[in-house]
Amino acid sequence: MITIEELSLQFGDRVLFDDVNLSLSSKYRYIVVGANGTGKSTFLTLLAEEMTPTLGTITRAKAAQIGWMKQVLHLYDEMPIVDVVILGREQLWEALQAKDKLLMSPHWTDKESTRLAKLEEQINQLGGYRAEADAQSLLTGLGIALEKHREPLKQFSGGWKMRVLLAQLLFNNPDILLLDEPTNYLDIDTIAWFEKYLIETYQGMIIAVSHDQRFLENIGTCVLDIDYGQILSYPGTYSQFLKKKAEVVLQKEKEHARLEEKVEKMQRFIDRFGAKATKAAQANARKKMIEKIVWPDIGISSRRSPHFGFIQNTRSGQIPIKAKKLCKIFEPDILIGPLDLEIERGERIAFMGRNGGGKTTLIKMLTNQLLPDDGTIAFGHQVEIGIFHQEHKHLFVGDETVLAWLEKETKGLTEEKRRQILGRMLFRPEDTNKKIFMLSGGEMARLLLAKIMLSGCNILVLDEPTNHLDLESKEALAEALVAFPGTVIFVSHDRYFIQKVATKVIEVNRDVIRVAK
Repeated sequence: MITIEELSLQFGDRVLFDDVNLSLSSKYRYIVVGANGTGKSTFLTLLAEEMTPTLGTITRAKAAQIGWMKQVLHLYDEMPIVDVVILGREQLWEALQAKDKLLMSPHWTDKESTRLAKLEEQINQLGGYRAEADAQSLLTGLGIALEKHREPLKQFSGGWKMRVLLAQLLFNNPDILLLDEPTNYLDIDTIAWFEKYLIETYQGMIIAVSHDQRFLENIGTCVLDIDYGQILSYPGTYSQFLKKKAEVVLQKEKEHARLEEKVEKMQRFIDRFGAKATKAAQANARKKMIEKIVWPDIGISSRRSPHFGFIQNTRSGQIPIKAKKLCKIFEPDILIGPLDLEIERGERIAFMGRNGGGKTTLIKMLTNQLLPDDGTIAFGHQVEIGIFHQEHKHLFVGDETVLAWLEKETKGLTEEKRRQILGRMLFRPEDTNKKIFMLSGGEMARLLLAKIMLSGCNILVLDEPTNHLDLESKEALAEALVAFPGTVIFVSHDRYFIQKVATKVIEVNRDVIRVAK
């Protein structure tokens, strides 16, 4: 369905990928993987024909329709969300609007009757008479209650608006579905529904970029790996890809080592006997053999992992935080809590649940960022808390450099120590002079985590810490949290991350809070 020939993309002196040749078929659900900055989202943009490659061509079947979710939330603010979804099928929407306009006409002749009959036929062919039911089914599946389907889009928060746009995309049922981080704003239940829809209901080609490892594993049947300046195809699941790629790299390294040993042996012969007349011919033969050797192309991988490491300056008491009947009332009918929780030193507690269920509210009350309406919080001996905020852009305003911001946030440390930590967070020496307002989401997350690492706190409170991290960074963070001797409290929708890190999972749905089994 999509043929890619000799594709190259270059920005200035930087080549993202070169001479890419792929044939993509609708029988696969493709997942695109690679380190941050290697061009995953840019690749989707090329496929959507919203960018021109430096070289090469992308050809797709003429009749194939591409679905590409654009974040243009403000355009639909005044529309009921069910209509926003139906708008995803433009021809149908135009026909429905034309019909409504025609029915409001004060003058009615045979011309209007003929026009109405044609519109009715067009609407029927486009599935218009089941459109609202189909749109509502999608919205309900994405966690939006039926009674809210007639509310205007402006009534919803950014995360819920994104669900509406996702429903709009799926409603159009395109032949090719391009998904760029589709699970970022979805809770665990909705992600499960979305995966089932993609696997069991959707019939077209899927090309998805995601940092959600479980999502990649569940939906992917072929991996497109962007690395070494190439895009290579690996049929199979994500876990199968990891194994295959490791085997390829290992084989190349073994072949390289074997050839190095062979060359070293021949070079010793040349050095020893090259000047002797009786051995000169043999030495020259070996010299020519060395020149003809074809070395395996190992290359330099773009995969890089930050080196997280959290060290506590002092150990907290055995019970660092104790909450009793903790709750918050936002409206007469919205109660978060009550929460009874005794946290032991060294526990790693994950709060999980639906969006709007109160997870962030609870951890804000547990850390005195938000006053409860009822209940008490008691802190144990020598408690020091480091906080990672889900919404942290407000921390990175102004024209400070990365290094200057970290100096302001971490007093009493040497510049050498700060530079060392920034290097571990994948900031190159020249990046330390970058203005903080220019940082990407992933860079902001790593800088905030660098600050927490330098704080020496004994309790880490992390609200959606993996949202902007790539797969390598998430894996490194999970391993560092497991190794941390202090206490960890975190909110996440990432099922793999929760499973790897948490020693206890607490499910939160407003006034229903329980420890998961």
